[in-house]
Amino acid sequence: MQIAPINVHGAATVPASREDAKLRKACQGFEALLVQQMLSAMRQTVEKSDVFGSREKEDVFQGMLDQQMADEISRTGTMGIADMLYAQLSKINEQKTDSGPGSR
Repeated sequence: MQIAPINVHGAATVPASREDAKLRKACQGFEALLVQQMLSAMRQTVEKSDVFGSREKEDVFQGMLDQQMADEISRTGTMGIADMLYAQLSKINEQKTDSGPGSR
């Protein structure tokens, strides 16, 4: 399944430095975790039945599927949470480097 990327806020999709790459990866990881938790919570609202026997294997598969979907959603920027978080944190990071010890 391919999900087309959306860049809602015009944030650069290619990080300018190694620090930016680390920040981008951390923001995507946070978004993936948030989406995975959301998918898990949504699955808990669906009534389960044992029509086909034990659900243990199905539960393991669904957990792995949720993780993959969350990673893909985060990687493509479909929800935009990582982009918004990156934009805010990179501004803070720029302010810290601009007001650092060698900025005067």
